[in-house]
Amino acid sequence: MKKAFTLVELLTVIAIIAILAGMTMPALSYARALGHRTDCLNNKRNILSMMHVYAHLSDGVFPVQANGDTWGYILRGDDITYDRDFVPERSLKCTAANEDINAAADNTIGMLFASDTWAAASKEYIAGNGAITNQQHFGKFWVTDPAGGSDLVYQLSQMKHASSLIMFADSFDANGKSVWYFDPQDQNGAGQITEAHGSEAVVAFADGSAVAATAAELYKVSNSKYFRDGTYTLETQPTP
Repeated sequence: MKKAFTLVELLTVIAIIAILAGMTMPALSYARALGHRTDCLNNKRNILSMMHVYAHLSDGVFPVQANGDTWGYILRGDDITYDRDFVPERSLKCTAANEDINAAADNTIGMLFASDTWAAASKEYIAGNGAITNQQHFGKFWVTDPAGGSDLVYQLSQMKHASSLIMFADSFDANGKSVWYFDPQDQNGAGQITEAHGSEAVVAFADGSAVAATAAELYKVSNSKYFRDGTYTLETQPTP
């Protein structure tokens, strides 16, 4: 006759399983987070790559807003107004973002909102040098429709220091709602660069490169002053 397990033996086995599970869960969570970050980096590189393809076909400009539609509609195509499908819709979303965040939106990635206000902001880019404006450093690359329409484009040829000009980032507002644009200098603007990957934000620069870095690290090279952390709380970087 086989001897049945005693209660103590069963509890011991359960405790061992619980300990093993507790040891593996952090590793699994880290691997999942790393996968999300890698996917987000690839998505942003893909967007910038297709932006350059678009510019090659469109007199050297990046689309921002055209006839009331944003750059996302233009890149993904809607089979009516924009018949080219430059990127799949999934490339416009950060896999680390919660599915219930702004469920009606088609994106979690925002594009730089450049304006005269943004151009007027300044900081010291190199220790010991005087402060210079964004427009002086990055160039006056945004152009509105001269006929008074709603079209707004970014001229690739007018961009300077493209390797430090952040064009795309995971962008959310204070309520955790994803936004098509991020304003790096206006805390009351649409959205801000958000550290959606733990303590890091994934961003793509105008030259096509993409990195994951903290707000403090990005501030040093990009002149984006306002960021949001993982809880969508506003972070203000120090003024030089």
